[in-house]
Amino acid sequence: MDHQLRVNVARCATARAHLAGAEAMALREQAEVLMKRADAAKRRYWREVAFAQSLTIGRQELAEQLGAEP
Repeated sequence: MDHQLRVNVARCATARAHLAGAEAMALREQAEVLMKRADAAKRRYWREVAFAQSLTIGRQELAEQLGAEP
């Protein structure tokens, strides 16, 4: 392998390394966005569960106040 070929191969390897690094950074950014969305979805889930429970508990308490047996 002559000198010029080595230089060209090294340049190609460097270019591939830069592409892999750029891909890694883009994927990291996408992962951060997805994690924020997942956290928001989890908060919505628990908010809805709490709301549903408050409705159920509220009806039981109202029934007990009106004289129903617990």
